[in-house]
Amino acid sequence: MAQKELIEDGTLVLQQGMQEDHAYKVESGTLDIFARTTDGSELLLAQVGPGDVIGEMAVVLGSKRCANARANGQVILTRIPGHELRRDIQKSETARGKMMRLIANRVVRNIPLFADLSPREKMKLPAGEGPFLYPKKSCLFQEGEPITHLYILCSGHVQHFNTTAGNEEITVELHKAGDVFCKSAACLTDGVYRTGARAIDDVYAVKLPVDAFKSVLRKHDKVAERLMTSLAERNMLKQLEMEQRATMTAPEILSSFLRRICASYGLDPQGFTLPYKKSLIAARLGMETGTLSRA
Repeated sequence: MAQKELIEDGTLVLQQGMQEDHAYKVESGTLDIFARTTDGSELLLAQVGPGDVIGEMAVVLGSKRCANARANGQVILTRIPGHELRRDIQKSETARGKMMRLIANRVVRNIPLFADLSPREKMKLPAGEGPFLYPKKSCLFQEGEPITHLYILCSGHVQHFNTTAGNEEITVELHKAGDVFCKSAACLTDGVYRTGARAIDDVYAVKLPVDAFKSVLRKHDKVAERLMTSLAERNMLKQLEMEQRATMTAPEILSSFLRRICASYGLDPQGFTLPYKKSLIAARLGMETGTLSRA
């Protein structure tokens, strides 16, 4: 049964990375929706107020929270149990379709690249497609295929990889819920994906057509600037990792990686469960699994 709750200013209502089976309807007050970046800082994505529902995506898709929600002043919320929300949307295909469109559009509006847009500008953004289910080990796209979409991960984890001439896979990146990948597609001229992407576990993702994304870049300089900053930061991180592999021991490399995981997931550095298998982390860090275990 739905219950009303009084939430005090500054209280964290939803926490990134947590898996909980309830959503909330905002009765009064406002909440800040924010994500943590790789350096641990906060990035404000949106503000929600009376009538808005938050946390529904994790309930419907069975995923972990991909953003945080914090009370901005005193707030009254109605807690909606997961089984009630799922029951309501399963009553008809129309209700389920409406919920999926709501999730897809909210996911697009709340990605970090669009954080500088006003609420009115966000309402005019192109619609997302999905969410689509990609079963464990299935490919979202393969290296060399024509670029069609950006991907926004709603749940699960995705492995980004290259294939060498010797048919060996090299893990380029590991993505978690909330991540946007293929952002560089808007800057490429050959029109093909440079990497492949595979679901590590069952994954839900929203797709944004690359042509629609390019139109947003042409219209909003601040989005283009944030994209360039994001790509530059990623390039700097890759350079740092190359330097680390050349100068640091395996335990030092692993420690640096785990610090970034703690920052981006909001995990307690004194103890947490690894979000990926050790074999994947080893591949990401360019070391053997045994070396990683010893480290």
